[in-house]
Amino acid sequence: MMAARWAGIASAVLLFGACGACGGTTNSPASGASCARPGICLTLSGPLAGPTSGLVLAPDCISGGGLDAVFTTKVAGQETSIEILITDNSAKSSPGFHPGTFQVKTRSGTVQGTGYASVFVKPDHDVAGYAGGWSTVGAGSSGSVSIDGQEGGTVKDVVAAPAAGAGTALHVSGKFRCP
Repeated sequence: MMAARWAGIASAVLLFGACGACGGTTNSPASGASCARPGICLTLSGPLAGPTSGLVLAPDCISGGGLDAVFTTKVAGQETSIEILITDNSAKSSPGFHPGTFQVKTRSGTVQGTGYASVFVKPDHDVAGYAGGWSTVGAGSSGSVSIDGQEGGTVKDVVAAPAAGAGTALHVSGKFRCP
């Protein structure tokens, strides 16, 4: 009986601690195996590296002809805004987006009439040599963003080019949830 109780407590600690590095609010319940709602659980590698940790501000999530989700979090101790933008011209009804996987849009564009994703990462203070942060609109960007029907989803293998042009790209992967 006592062993079963300790096993239950250990499981609860593991479950609640599993999103410790995630950017959920402290009073948000976990949503399955994904981020807290609201939350951002991304890992960045490159000139700005580390997991997102905590939400500094409530996320700004707007659905319409897609989804525009802006999270202010901390990465490597630095306040950082991360915008995940899904533009879906085929969405004709409210909430204006539908579940699916969207490839990132680059400068070379996208096929007319299809949806696409854009990701922008902007630290509060410039990282040396990277004024303006990173975005997927630059040459060499790639990856995808999948969204579910509840304003959340997965950023998969996104490569964001420096906004100022030259330098090392940023790699972004993980999950996000709007309120």
